[in-house]
Amino acid sequence: MTVNHPHYGILAGRIAVSNLHKETKASFSEVMTDLYNHKNPDLKTDAPIISEEIYNIVMANAEKLNAAVKHERDIDFNYFGFKP
Repeated sequence: MTVNHPHYGILAGRIAVSNLHKETKASFSEVMTDLYNHKNPDLKTDAPIISEEIYNIVMANAEKLNAAVKHERDIDFNYFGFKP
């Protein structure tokens, strides 16, 4: 559709970002905590998505990282900059 009008890519990106924001927390460090405390849904066992080393770095710098990561900047991306 972006061939028809370049703003379709912007619109699609904003819809995708809006959907993501509905499913994730606003705080970067809270998201990292969720990733570190992830459980395998089938086995009900710990299955961290990030390493303990990364988690500890994020927690040690949580205030700075939370201030730097702004969700409102996500809308600056079009669909092709947001989706892999």
